[in-house]
Amino acid sequence: MIHVNFGLRLRILTSAVLVSFPLVVFATDQAAAGNSDIVSNSPMDTIAGIQQYLDGHRSEFGGMYLDNATRTIHVNMAPSVVPESTRALHEIFRNSSPLRSPSKDSTPLRLELHTVAYSMAELQQVANQITIRRPWAALISNTLAWWGIDWRHDVVTVALTAVTQDLQDLARREFGNRVTLVPGNQLTFASKLTTIRGPVQTKKVQPPAKVGAITNQQAGSSQVAPSPSRLLDGAPYYGGDRIYRLEASDDSVLVIQCTGGFGYSGPSMQTAGHCAPGGAFWTQGYWDQDSNFIYQTGTMGRVFAVEYGSRLPDGELMNGNTYGAVVWTQLQTVQTVRGTAFPAQGEGVCFDGSFTNENCSGIIDTVAGCANVWDDFEKTYVYVCGLDIAHSANNTRMCQPGDSGGPVYQRVPNGVKAAGIISATNDPGTVCAFTDINIFDADFGGSVLFSS
Repeated sequence: MIHVNFGLRLRILTSAVLVSFPLVVFATDQAAAGNSDIVSNSPMDTIAGIQQYLDGHRSEFGGMYLDNATRTIHVNMAPSVVPESTRALHEIFRNSSPLRSPSKDSTPLRLELHTVAYSMAELQQVANQITIRRPWAALISNTLAWWGIDWRHDVVTVALTAVTQDLQDLARREFGNRVTLVPGNQLTFASKLTTIRGPVQTKKVQPPAKVGAITNQQAGSSQVAPSPSRLLDGAPYYGGDRIYRLEASDDSVLVIQCTGGFGYSGPSMQTAGHCAPGGAFWTQGYWDQDSNFIYQTGTMGRVFAVEYGSRLPDGELMNGNTYGAVVWTQLQTVQTVRGTAFPAQGEGVCFDGSFTNENCSGIIDTVAGCANVWDDFEKTYVYVCGLDIAHSANNTRMCQPGDSGGPVYQRVPNGVKAAGIISATNDPGTVCAFTDINIFDADFGGSVLFSS
């Protein structure tokens, strides 16, 4: 059964982390009183509960991050924290973590509490000043790549394309030890723009109807269907479909290719806000460079809500067709959407654009940060916020031009949980930014379609 959650899932735009000695340590096996069959589940649900609690106590806590190697959730406590709040946090952890498993080798999930100097609220105030505080903002404007809160180190990290001693000294004078400068690559929106000279040849394709094997999967299964695929799909359209639109001039046509995100409330479907303006129509299909043909199955939808730039998240919604609670993971492989994740620093994610396909090597470095992104269509830089930024743990390409709007998710045993949609990338595709799903939900007032 497909579900739509119309509730607004608010998330504060923050992101950071620290290093400090652990004050309190809890482990999921404590609840088992020595029972070795009690191990932790995936930390995703636990992280969601803790993060929602921290967002309601931003002056008492300094954020959280996950250490996957030791399966430890680290939570930072600001000087103003009160005992009642730490006890409540402990209860959230104990109630959401333990579960029985036949494996006796799984490492229990742990919770460590640390003392830090700055609260979430204090660091967010600093992050809000990065592009407006004078003269600092003017001096970094040509080199600013991205910025966000690093909870692991209890600072606001500012990535610049060129870090000089003068800028380091200025940052120290302006912000004290609450800001650190690091070298970073400029990000570019991950849409694909191709100029075709002369007339465009278009061929409409009617994909075979979807059968039960692809629309009603067994729990935990990945299925390969002979047709359709993410390049030529049929209704109900799935997340990760290739989409395109055309802009014609006197002697050429610009083909703009992006990727559909998750099926969404309405019903509708997501993609990246920089990909198309309001009122634009998306077609499902793709341009084949070898044959110089555009193959398409029909109109995917019309954009009715869009935002990006001016420090807004990068997202839009289209409607006018039917959409499923399913995403393509490879060309013809699909998984069912099982809900929404709550991305945290240190967690792993899968990027799934229609050009790169699935790559699950992503590790989140910054949550709800901002970036100064190059827009190749408008030929200018724009500030985009609400971005989670991840690097590839094995240095492989996670995204490339044409992947914009594509699903970002976390794998669960019976499918995937939505984490966001692809927005921008560095040149090799080893650092990718995506619009956080919870921030998207808060701005657009809905949620992804999912199956129970």
